[in-house]
Amino acid sequence: MEEQVMDTFATYKARYGAPRIAQELNALGVDCSVNYVAKILKHNGIRARNGKAFKYSPNTEAMTGVAENLLKRRFNADGPNQKGRPISPISGSGIAGYTWRR
Repeated sequence: MEEQVMDTFATYKARYGAPRIAQELNALGVDCSVNYVAKILKHNGIRARNGKAFKYSPNTEAMTGVAENLLKRRFNADGPNQKGRPISPISGSGIAGYTWRR
């Protein structure tokens, strides 16, 4: 049984842990449990490799066509209507005391 576990582990290049090895062996007709396979792996001092970590790439397709930042985090204005104007989704005087330009 230990040879079959080690063979399956080597076949999948050390990427399979106890649950997947047990699933593969059960599919091949070898009855075993996840805990038994884990015990064999631990006894031999081997563990499955982790997957690769996510690496952020700033040049993604989602960042194309994004409008330029015109405010550049300068939100203070000397007077009204200098930083742009709000757009109302409804017609009328506005929502909750805001006055909207028409």
